[in-house]
Amino acid sequence: MFFCFIDLIRIVLNFSDHTGTEKENARKQTLEQLHERRKQVVRLHKKGIKLMQIVAMTGLSDPVVRACIDLFYEGA
Repeated sequence: MFFCFIDLIRIVLNFSDHTGTEKENARKQTLEQLHERRKQVVRLHKKGIKLMQIVAMTGLSDPVVRACIDLFYEGA
């Protein structure tokens, strides 16, 4: 089964992280908001901020942050 990037973000953000805090519910965000989050991750990465720091700063999960960065390098 193939998931697009937006579906991946929606799936991952729907789960809680290991600390018990709720992640942002991407289902309630517009496509523009989701795209802005992706751009935020890429901007932070380009500034040299480490992956786990981006996770902490954005509230996104590790797999979503990695996916954003990977897609950036793939040119997506």
